[in-house]
Amino acid sequence: MAPETLIMTFLSMLMLLGTFLKYMGKLYGVPYCPTLLFLGMFMGYFVKDFNSIFIEAAVVRISSINAHGILQIFLPIMVFEAAFNMDFHIFKKEIP
Repeated sequence: MAPETLIMTFLSMLMLLGTFLKYMGKLYGVPYCPTLLFLGMFMGYFVKDFNSIFIEAAVVRISSINAHGILQIFLPIMVFEAAFNMDFHIFKKEIP
C-alpha cells in the first residue's frame, strides 16, 4: 500500500473514531476533550506493543509531516467544526 494511502486511511479512521466518541459523549454525558486525551494516551502507550505494520507505518509517516502539512490537514476541519457549532444569533448580534 502506498504511504499516502496509509496516512489518509489512518487519519480517516481517527476521525471516525473521534466522531463516534463525540456521539457517545453526548449520549452518556462524558466530556469529549478528556476522552480524546485518554484515547491518545492509550494509543500512544499501546501502539508500540501492537505489532501492526499498518499502524506503525502510518504513525512513522505522520510523525515526519512538517508543521505546514499538519495545518493543511487539520485547520479546515477545525474551522468547519467551529463554524458548525456556532450560535448564529450571537454571531449576528456581535457584528456591527
